[in-house]
Amino acid sequence: TAAEFPRIDDRFAGVPYRHGWLLEMDLRRPVELRGGSAGGLLMNCLFHKDLATRAEQHWWCGPVSSLQEPCFIPRHKAAHEGDGWIVGRGRAGTFVADTLPERPAAPDDALARAAAAYLRRAEQLGFDRAAAARALRTT
Repeated sequence: TAAEFPRIDDRFAGVPYRHGWLLEMDLRRPVELRGGSAGGLLMNCLFHKDLATRAEQHWWCGPVSSLQEPCFIPRHKAAHEGDGWIVGRGRAGTFVADTLPERPAAPDDALARAAAAYLRRAEQLGFDRAAAARALRTT
């Protein structure tokens, strides 16, 4: 595994921090991309390391995508370190990952608002609403 583009919660730059994210190239995962990468590295996973517990999380973007440098966005200005989202770009478009996936599932109304926001954005981008809804059901 090779890794690049390290990110932290910038509010903790210059002081001890707990959470770090990297893009990684996991050679065990299948890659089906045409053209490869200009630098020879295909970053196909987002990697999170909890430096306090040493726990790791890996998110694979799939065989026909790759990832570019991520950014961390705090959930709100008083959020604990690492509580927020990782946002970046990939060959398949923008990706957004909640940094704390172990949190309990959101109430149904919050999920409904998130799905409605996704459908509105898909329509703004010119996608058919029914096709966007089908994509939601397959994730």
